[in-house]
Order: sequence, then C-alpha cells, then structure tokens
Amino acid sequence: MPLISFMLSAAFFIPDVSGAAGATDYPDWAIRKEKSAAALVDVVVDPAGRVISCKPQQTFGDERLAGQICSKLSARDMKSARDATGTTRFFADTVLVRSIFRATRKVTASAHCARVSTLLSRLPACRTGLRKLLSIWSSTWILRDESPTAIQQE
Repeated sequence: MPLISFMLSAAFFIPDVSGAAGATDYPDWAIRKEKSAAALVDVVVDPAGRVISCKPQQTFGDERLAGQICSKLSARDMKSARDATGTTRFFADTVLVRSIFRATRKVTASAHCARVSTLLSRLPACRTGLRKLLSIWSSTWILRDESPTAIQQE
C-alpha cells in the first residue's frame, strides 16, 4: 500500500519506452517487403537507463519483425526514471512497441494499449519475484483499433 500511495502523490519522470525504437532500427529486409509488426512487452529499465529485461507478451503482424523488437530496445539507452526528489530509480512498464511501415495498414489492431507503469526504489531480490511482479502487470491488456475496443485477458 505505501508504494501505491507514493505513486499517486509523487510527481516523477518515466521514460517513453514505446518510442525508443527509431527509424534507424527498422531492418532493410522489412522495408523491402513492407512488413509491419508490434509487440506488447514487459520492460525493466535500471537507474542508469539500461534495459535489463524485455519480455514479449503478445505480438502482432510479421512474426520475424516482432521477434526483433526486444533486441532493438535492449540495445538502446533510455532516460533514467526519476522520483519527485530527482533520484534515479528502477522502472518497469508494459508497453506496446510498434514497427509500422507507414505505407501499409497491415497492423491496425495495435493502435494503443493501457499503460501500466511502476517506479521502484529497488528490484525484488530474485528473478522469481520480478517475474511475479511483471505477471501482475500483464494480466489485462486493452487494445484499440478502428473497431470497438477489445479487452483481452490472459
């Protein structure tokens, strides 16, 4: 409960993980074939701005391109998350990352998703604790396209 009240009362900066993959990350083969993809991923960023965990939960569009999203994110440095005092923190987020070839409309069901963000002073001591923490965040996703909103649950 203290973590939730902290999150509600404190102003903090969180990195934009969903926009971290840029145009230079788009593979040449995907451009030639006009492929598009998106992946809903659980991401953990350390206080130095390095992606230390990226796990795809669901993919859309071209499987090969979607499978490369986490490796592209992991190669990037992010801005560090900061709490209200300016202290850098670990950051965990579930985001939709899109690699869309603008001339096509092949990935339309991946326009937006619910954003779940948490600022942590430290990570759980073991990977099992981290997996449990991430599984709580990824249990419900809201996806929107041009059709009515769809809610998908694990």
